[in-house]
Amino acid sequence: MLLQTILLDFWDTISGKSKTRSLLQPYVTDEALYQHVEMFEGGFPQYRVKAEDIIEQGDKVVVRALFSGTDTGEFNGIPATGKSVELPFIIIYRFENGKIAQHWLEANHLALLTQLGVMNTEAATA
Repeated sequence: MLLQTILLDFWDTISGKSKTRSLLQPYVTDEALYQHVEMFEGGFPQYRVKAEDIIEQGDKVVVRALFSGTDTGEFNGIPATGKSVELPFIIIYRFENGKIAQHWLEANHLALLTQLGVMNTEAATA
């Protein structure tokens, strides 16, 4: 339950706000997570995350959640589209000394690209 509390505080701190490295530092030691957040923050400034289910086991916390934001910046080489997106995802965090030391993210990137209008799902499945 302690890790879940830390995680919810972390998400409350970053959701809907500019995600600077200094904002993340009290919660994160995982360099890959800094890069991941930076990439999404670049495309979807001040994006929001909302936890729908949380499971804590040992040093890990699993979250089923919803990402939402508006694409107003370059995202992974794709110019801004101005479109708003909502994307369900699942993320696992491993904590060490009360901070996120590793993470694993699963999301439907095809659904994200479709919402952005840069991928046609009919063409992708044909």
